[in-house]
Amino acid sequence: MRGLTLIEVIVVIAIVGILIGFATIQFVSLMQDAKLTEQRDLLISEIEDVKLKSLTGFPHGMTLPSAASFNKVRLRDGTCSVTVATTCGANTDCPAGETCEIGSANFVRDTGELFTILSIISLSSPVKLSMTDTTELWFDRKGIPRGNGWLIGNRTFRIWYDSDNDNLLDAGEKNKEVVISSAGRIQYE
Repeated sequence: MRGLTLIEVIVVIAIVGILIGFATIQFVSLMQDAKLTEQRDLLISEIEDVKLKSLTGFPHGMTLPSAASFNKVRLRDGTCSVTVATTCGANTDCPAGETCEIGSANFVRDTGELFTILSIISLSSPVKLSMTDTTELWFDRKGIPRGNGWLIGNRTFRIWYDSDNDNLLDAGEKNKEVVISSAGRIQYE
């Protein structure tokens, strides 16, 4: 009766080890892809929400204070009835007894005009986010995307898995793109 030699056992163990290594690499890659897709879908959901709110009221938007989070914001485009130098978006923004007068509102984010932060959304670490050419995305009352200075144009978000945690998209890091066309259509990969 013949058994297995030591060399045959070592070869089999090496082959199994190589297969486990490839499976682990694929598993990690799939997990990173799943996390990116989840965070991309969250971003798209929040973009749709601010777009819808802009269509039905004051312009809403998003600001990017850091690569790890973004803010949902609302324009404060009216003035208080007595303290006219105070901008407001609702009666709660004015001192007691005053009302928010929106008759003077132009529904445009003017330079230096105030906005209210509605919520701060943090991304799951180590996923990061950037937007090309601007740090603000606004939607006007027609659902058209606007940037800093209220300029119309495509807006591109880049969301990536920052494996080295340097807040920079490096070669080889998985990433996804979300593009908002100048007509307000959201496209993603």
